[in-house]
Amino acid sequence: MKKLFYSIALTCIVVGCNNADNKNSEENKEDHQMKNPSAGSSPVNDLYGKNWRLTELNGSPITLDTTFQQKPHLIFHEDSKVSGNAGCNGMGGNLELKENNGITVTDISATQMACPNLDVETRFIEALRQAQHYDVEGDVLTLSKGENEVLATLVRTED
Repeated sequence: MKKLFYSIALTCIVVGCNNADNKNSEENKEDHQMKNPSAGSSPVNDLYGKNWRLTELNGSPITLDTTFQQKPHLIFHEDSKVSGNAGCNGMGGNLELKENNGITVTDISATQMACPNLDVETRFIEALRQAQHYDVEGDVLTLSKGENEVLATLVRTED
């Protein structure tokens, strides 16, 4: 009789824990969608987890210095973070996606390596700070101030 009682009690505990985990998972998903209202839409799914290489700043193609250790790029993460490299220095920040393809990148920080040409890096980080809107069309991501003033153009790469 004791074994039957313990078996039933153990079963109730396991079922209760699984239901609590499922409830927490659903609450976390709802919380993420409230913080990222576009999380269910296609453009966001196209944005996350991809390597986006910088090709233009303020409508002009970028010129990379031969001393750049990496090509400037970004990766957007589903945990509301963005990371990447500005060419010489690694960087990262907080990401907030809003309705109608709104975007805000805050708390951007970068390593402080001494690099001979920081012009592209400085302008890239400033473009991220000013970005208010994003648009993904195929393999091209544009970051704009408002909807018309393109600050940066990036291309999805396999790297």
